[in-house]
Formats: sequence, structure tokens, C-alpha cells
Amino acid sequence: MPDDDELAAYGHVVGTVAWSRETLAAALGREVGDADLLIERLVDRQLLRVSQQDDTRLVPVPPVVGLGRVAGRAEDDLLERTRYVGRLRALTASLTESFERQRAEGGASDYEVLRGRDAALARVSELLGDVRDEVCTVMTSPPTDRALQQARSGDLTLLERGVVVRGLYLESHRRQSPALREHLSWLTGLGAEVRVAGTLPSRFMLFDRSVAAVSIQSDDAAPGAVIVRTDGLVTLLVSLFDLVWQGAVPAVGSGTGRRQATDDLELDELEQTVIRLMATGAKDLSVSRATGLSVRSVRRVIASLSERLGAESRFELGVRCRDLDLC
Repeated sequence: MPDDDELAAYGHVVGTVAWSRETLAAALGREVGDADLLIERLVDRQLLRVSQQDDTRLVPVPPVVGLGRVAGRAEDDLLERTRYVGRLRALTASLTESFERQRAEGGASDYEVLRGRDAALARVSELLGDVRDEVCTVMTSPPTDRALQQARSGDLTLLERGVVVRGLYLESHRRQSPALREHLSWLTGLGAEVRVAGTLPSRFMLFDRSVAAVSIQSDDAAPGAVIVRTDGLVTLLVSLFDLVWQGAVPAVGSGTGRRQATDDLELDELEQTVIRLMATGAKDLSVSRATGLSVRSVRRVIASLSERLGAESRFELGVRCRDLDLC
């Protein structure tokens, strides 16, 4: 099919009696070399031909013939594409019917086990398409930049449909990832409700509080997910989400998330979480797994707290935190 430059060039040679490569270049604002290339392309497309009176000259093929031929090919191509779309829609309907029948025969009315990230994402996309009221997400693994970019179109579609979007993220991931902070600000600006917490139980999603998608591995979507419809289990996950949501803080618009502990000491959400975990006897590795921080980062937080509270040992830090009612 001729592009815009070729059509403009054809229009010039049709409308100019004594056209030349120089007049064509001037008319299109191009170099003469560019005009030569356009002339060659018009010959290839049978819109220019050698004059029968002077074989050194090229003359335009009449528009009714030249463009009529182009239009005919375009119409044939459009007809074939229309037929292809029709076949594709029929195949989609047939495969969807087969897929739903196999799912029902497999006893998947209460749950489905989806192996691998791709299978889980495909099923989640279907569930998101059926959502009418609310989507709740708990993210326990740091999303990649690519995952954040892919999530934007889906989140935007949900919000434009009037669906309530709520998300819980780890404070450590928000703190460590500029891309995640920017994404959460973008979500909040569109009307989504986003909060962060020091710890989160597991990775899962709720669709209209009636269906849940739970990661097979608590902090990684790669192994796949289980789709749950059993009322008791879904209700349990809804209660868990609401409980964590109440204790979380807004991801955007809450300053640094610091809370006043004493007249001279302020602790943020992550620091308070580390203190609470230490009070239960959790070791550095356990604190790391619960908060999403590296072990080295956990130790830096503990060292900072010890310095600010004037504690010379972990035991003394625990005593100071207890005396200040921090744990």
C-alpha cells in the first residue's frame, strides 16, 4: 500500500504538467535524492509509467486506474482480515466453552490449582474482567519495573469502571524501590487506596470478596496460585485482609510514616515492626523474612535504634523498648 509520502508525490505528478524530480523535491520539502527514491517507488507500484511518446519521460497512470487498482487490493485485504477476525472469534467462543466444560468436569467449583506464573496471570486477568465492586491485593514480593508497567493498564481499567482498588505493600519494598514509590503515588492519584505495613501474611488477591487467588509460595508468584471459592476460606482471607488493613498506614500522603514514641524519639512503621518482632525473640533472619529487608538492613535498623535509645547491647535495647512501651 502506498504510504503518505508516495501519495503526496503521486498527487504532485498528476497535478503538475511539467513536473520533474526538482519540482517534486521542492513541493515535498525534500532533497532531490529523496524525490528520486519516491519516483522509483511510484514506478514499482504502477502509478508511474514510461511515456509511449518519449521513453525518457515518466508519466502518471490515470488515478481511476492507478488508485483504483490500489483501492481494490486494499478492499481485498480488508475482506480477508474481516473473515480472519470472524474465524478468530468463533474459535475463541469454541475454546472458551471447552475450557469451562473441562474446568467444571474437573471439580474446580471450589478451587483451581494453577501451575506457573503465566497460568496464574491468565486466570487472574479473567477474574479481574469479571469484577464489579472491589479488588484487594496483598503484595509480599517486590514487583519488578516490568510488572509495574504491565499492572498500570489493568489498574487504570478497573478504576475507570468504578471498581474500588485496595492494595497492601511492605514498607521495606516501598522504601527501597523508587519505581514502586512512583507507582503507588500514581495509583493514589487515580483514586486507589494503598497502604503499607511492616509485615504481611502472604501474597493473595480478593475479587468482590467472593473469590480469592492465593500464591502457592507466600512471597513469590512464579510457582503459581490457587483460586479459592470456598465460602469459609474466602471469608477467612477477607477477615485477614481487613485486620492487616486497619493496622497499615497510607503509602502516600503520610509523610515519612513516623509515629511519635517519646518527646525526643520518632519511630516509623518499619522500625516499630522490627522492635515488635525482636520482642517475640525473632532472630535477624526471621525478621528479614517477615519484613522483606535483607539481614544486613535489619542489623542497620537495630544499630540505629540502639544508638538513638542509648543501648549498648540487644538486651539493653529490648529493655529500653519495653520501658518506653514500644513493644
